[in-house]
Amino acid sequence: MRVLLVGASGFDACIANRLADAGAMPAFAAFRAQAATGRLHVVHPPRGPLNWVSALTGAAPHEHGIAATMALDLETGVEQPVSMAGSPFKPVWRHYAERGKRAVAVNWPASSGFEAVDGEIIVGDRFFDADHGTPVNEAADAIAGPAQRSAGVDLSKLLVTARDLDRATLATFVPRLDLVEATGDQRIERLASALTRAFSVHAVSTHLLETEPSDLAAVHYELLQQLSDDFLLYAAPQHDAVSDRDHAVWGAVVDAGYRVFDLFLARLAALAGPACRIALVADSGYRTGADRPAFPVRTQEEADNWRNDQGFAAILGPGVVATSLVGAHIRGLASTVCTLGGLEEAISWQLPAWLSFSNNMERAFEIGDGGEQTVANAAMLWSQTEMARLHQLLGAEGHGVAARALLEARYAMAQSLRQVGQIAQAAAILEQIVTLQPHAFRWQSTYFELNLVRRDFDAAQRQIEAAVESALDPVLIAVARAQLLLAQREPEAAIEVLQTAPTAALALRTKADCHARLGQ
Repeated sequence: MRVLLVGASGFDACIANRLADAGAMPAFAAFRAQAATGRLHVVHPPRGPLNWVSALTGAAPHEHGIAATMALDLETGVEQPVSMAGSPFKPVWRHYAERGKRAVAVNWPASSGFEAVDGEIIVGDRFFDADHGTPVNEAADAIAGPAQRSAGVDLSKLLVTARDLDRATLATFVPRLDLVEATGDQRIERLASALTRAFSVHAVSTHLLETEPSDLAAVHYELLQQLSDDFLLYAAPQHDAVSDRDHAVWGAVVDAGYRVFDLFLARLAALAGPACRIALVADSGYRTGADRPAFPVRTQEEADNWRNDQGFAAILGPGVVATSLVGAHIRGLASTVCTLGGLEEAISWQLPAWLSFSNNMERAFEIGDGGEQTVANAAMLWSQTEMARLHQLLGAEGHGVAARALLEARYAMAQSLRQVGQIAQAAAILEQIVTLQPHAFRWQSTYFELNLVRRDFDAAQRQIEAAVESALDPVLIAVARAQLLLAQREPEAAIEVLQTAPTAALALRTKADCHARLGQ
């Protein structure tokens, strides 16, 4: 059975359903009517590399070791692209190839540098950077397998550049293009960059589907994520922070992106053929409407806060009954894709497939194993020497941003460990990163929560004392003290502390927890 996997970063089911209901996404509307569909639990924090590598391998981030798109070399201070090649876990297309089947994978995060075996063609994510500063010869290194030339075509010749975008194409996304041209607005360049990459991915994918026989074709698009990060703020309904001009100029960009993605989806499905089973999978959507932040994404924390905590999946094809996928986790994608292709009996997975074709009943969701686990090196504690070097890089001009990105990756690893119940290991990692960045409130807050969960009240008290010395917000300090008292089973004392912060939302929630404890 042939399988087509379409990964769509940033695909939001609410937006897609609205457009499908209005007739603007006919391919998705047809998918939705015939498919088993449902929301997906995702890896936390909801970031692309964590979710997609976890989806492709079935492993958690602290196991496969990939938490970001770039990795920092502590010795040199230089960032390098990460690759699944260094992970002990195999992506799903390798399971196909090892069983004598043919697989094609295009533009998946961390896929560059992954060496192909017989039966595989891998066009890595870095290949599509060629129009954005990467020399073509280096981009060609991101192709593995017999696909440097496919059916006599040099794949690099299929890459779309900004010069290939005509005015009519841009006007589809920005009807008031005249206003942009008059002011020289730089946002048009970000739009053009997202479009050229998406068109390049689609050109290579459709060419390979037409010319290379495959049992599994796996294609990943990040168009909707890139457009949403930059332009969802300007969409309807008009946000209070958005000017009338920006709303008029940029408000249609995201919806136009969904319509283009629908065309991509229709073309891929047509090439795959009616006998193909298709899985459309999204890692996580976005907060929309009034819940949107008042500014475009600029930092990793802002990106985490803007994304919601649910992905989406739609599966259709021979043997698939239109039903609801209940309780599915994105880490179950690998086992599902193998089940769709008839490989399920040969592989052991941490999470089961979303569907069983013996009775087509959805399976229950279980999050990992809270017992003994092998933790990848990427989730191990740093040595004192590495800590000292990272501290040095944090203060070094030109390396500070990369060093903070590494700490974000460590934070993601801690969250992965926390999700499977390894609280002590997660707390140990958080202790390290808050030592290096003591004023990072989000990391401090998570570390404080874990200290309460594992009842390390001394560590929690030290955090409060450090916050007092740093003159942090008195309301936050009062809430932390109350939470500590509540964890120590002293709700009345906690309520007394909260009298100093009677109106703050966090204080009110904590006070409600205290009253609930008193009522038990």
